[in-house]
Amino acid sequence: MNHRVTLLALTLSLAHLLFFSLVSIQADDFDTGDEMAMFFDEDELVETATRYPKPLMQVAENVSIVTAEEIAAMHYHSVAEVLNYVTGVYVSFNGQDFNSEADYSIQGAQPWHTLVLIDGVRYNNASGGSALLSGIPVQIIKRIEIIKGGASSVWGSALAGVINIITKDTGATAGPSGTLIASYGEADSLRYEGDVAGQGGPISYYLYGGRMESDGLVNGRFYESSPFYSKMRFELPEDVELTVSLGHSSPSWKQLEYPAADYIEYGRNRSTFGSLYLDIPFSKGLNLHIAAQTFRQKYMLERDVMGLGDLAGGEGAQFNDTIWDEQNDSFEARLTWLGNSLSATIGAETSRSTMDYTLAFGEEWGGPGVMEAKKAKDEKRGVYANATFSLGDFSVTPGLRYDYHSISDEFISPSLGLTYRLNDSTIIRGTMARGFSHPYLALISGGNDWEYVNPDLKPEKTLASQVGVETTALRYLRLGVNLFHHSIEDVHLMSPDYIWVNGGEVKRLGYEIEFETVSWHDLTLNANFTYAQMDSDGLEDDPTDDWKNDEQYFANIMIDYDRGKDWKIFLGGHYFWEYESEVDLRDTGNDFLWDLGASRRFSITDRNEVELFVVVQNIFNSSQHWDSDYPAAGRWFEAGFKFNY
Repeated sequence: MNHRVTLLALTLSLAHLLFFSLVSIQADDFDTGDEMAMFFDEDELVETATRYPKPLMQVAENVSIVTAEEIAAMHYHSVAEVLNYVTGVYVSFNGQDFNSEADYSIQGAQPWHTLVLIDGVRYNNASGGSALLSGIPVQIIKRIEIIKGGASSVWGSALAGVINIITKDTGATAGPSGTLIASYGEADSLRYEGDVAGQGGPISYYLYGGRMESDGLVNGRFYESSPFYSKMRFELPEDVELTVSLGHSSPSWKQLEYPAADYIEYGRNRSTFGSLYLDIPFSKGLNLHIAAQTFRQKYMLERDVMGLGDLAGGEGAQFNDTIWDEQNDSFEARLTWLGNSLSATIGAETSRSTMDYTLAFGEEWGGPGVMEAKKAKDEKRGVYANATFSLGDFSVTPGLRYDYHSISDEFISPSLGLTYRLNDSTIIRGTMARGFSHPYLALISGGNDWEYVNPDLKPEKTLASQVGVETTALRYLRLGVNLFHHSIEDVHLMSPDYIWVNGGEVKRLGYEIEFETVSWHDLTLNANFTYAQMDSDGLEDDPTDDWKNDEQYFANIMIDYDRGKDWKIFLGGHYFWEYESEVDLRDTGNDFLWDLGASRRFSITDRNEVELFVVVQNIFNSSQHWDSDYPAAGRWFEAGFKFNY
C-alpha cells in the first residue's frame, strides 16, 4: 500500500506542477504552431500495424514510435535502455550496467509473447523465445515501432505485440555522409563507431561498424562487442528495387558472480541476420514485395568455479557450458494496394528453424564429458490479409490470418480495429483480436534437457481488446489514455517434474496514461505511467512463478531542452515496482533512477559539425533492480564526441 501512496503522491504532484506552470504563463511563450499536426502528423506512416505504410491517423492499434533523433538525444548504448522509456513497456535489466542484457515485457506479458523484428527479420531465439537486445547497435536505427497488444492477425505468433526495429535508409547523394562517434567512461567503458551512406548511379548504400567494451561498473560485469551492419539498394528497370542487408553482432559479458560460492557465469552470443527483398510496382498504388530472410545465432552460457574462467582469460575450472546453435530461414511475398479510401494487403510466408543443443561439463560436475541433443526443427507457414477502409472520420481495419506449425496446433487469428476522429483535437482508437504464441522450439523439441520437452504442448491463446483516446483539447497539452484487457488460455507452465504443460486461464488488465507538453522556451515535458495486473485465480500450481497474481507499476518522466543547432539536454527518470501474490518476493530496489545527457554542437562547415556530449547515469545513486544479484550501477560518467559529415 505504501508504494501505491507514493505513486499517487508523485502523480498528483506532477499534475499540480504541470497545471500551475501552464496556467501561469502567457500563450505567447509557447511555440504552438499547428498543435494537431504536432501530435497527429498526417504524414507520419506506420508500417508494423498492417505490413504496409499507413497514416498514423488510421492506425487502430496502440502504437508507440521512437525516432533516431530521440535515440540520439538519450546517448544510450542499447535498445533495452531506449525501450525502458516507452509507455507500456517494462524492461528488467540483469544489472543496469554498460549495455547490460535485459528482459522486456509489453503490458505485463512474458518476453516470448512479443515478436522482435529487424527490418522484417524475426530476431527471437529458439532457445528461450525472446530476443537478445544488447547486440543491436542503436546507431543503425531509423525508428522503432512498438505495437502493444495482440498482433497475430498480421504477424502470427505475437500474443503481446511487436517491436519492429527499422534501420536507416541508404544514401541519396553522390557525396558520402555519416557520423563518427567516440566516447569514454568509468570502468574503461569505451565506444567508437561510425556509419556512412551514399549513392553512386543506381546503387545506394549504408554501412556501419563499431566497437563497445567495458570492464564493468559492478562486480566486474565486463562487456564487449564488435557489431557491423550493411545495406545496399539497387534501382532496376521499371522502378523495381532490390535491397540486400547483412548484420552481425558478437556481445560477450559476465552475467553473474557468487564470490562466496566461487561461481561465475559468462555469456557469449554470435548472431547474423540478413535479408534480400524485391519491391515491384505494377501500377500506381499496387506493389509486390518478395523477401528472403535468414537469422543465425550461437548462444553460449559458460559456468565456472574456482576463479575466473576461460572467457575472461583466467584458469577457472569448468562447471558446465551450454551451447544453443540455431538457424531460421524464411520467405515471404505480399501484394499491397494503397488507395485514397482503401488500402489492403494479402500475403504468405514460410519458415524453417533448426537448433542444436550441447551440454559440456567438467570435473566439478562429474566430467569431463559432452551431451548433445537430437537436432530440433520445426516449420511454420502463414497466410494473411487485412484492409483499411476510410469513411470520413472513421477508419475500419479488419484482418485475418491462418498459421500452420509442424509440431504445435494450427491457428486462425481474426482482428478488428477502428479509429474515429471525434473532432479536430481528439481521436479514439480501439481493437479486438484473437491471438496466440507458439511454444518456442526448446520447449517442444530439444532444449535445456531434451528428456523433458513436450511435443504435445499447445499454443497459448488470447482474446485481447484495447481502447484509447488521444486529445489536444487541453491547452498546450497532448493527453493519451489507453485501457487494455487480455484473456490468456492454455498458458505454459513447468510441472513439478520439469515438463512444460498447458495450464488454465489468466487475465491481464491495466491502463496507460501519457502526456506531452507543447514546447515552451525550447523545453518539452513528457511523462507516462503504466499499471498492469495479472489475475490468475483458479490457475493450476505454477512452480515457475511466471503466472502469479502480479501487479506492476512503472513510470517515466522525460524533460527535453532542444535549441536545434545549439544545446540539447535530456533528463530522464524511471520508476518501477512489482508485487507478487500478496508477498513482495523479490529483493527490489525501487528508487526513481535519473539519467542526464547534454550535448553542444559546433558547425565547422555547411555540411560538417562536431557535437560534444556528456552523460551522467543514475545521477542520485539510486537503488533500482529486480533482483539483489543484479544491482544497478551507481552514478557514473561518460563523455565523447560525434562528428557529422
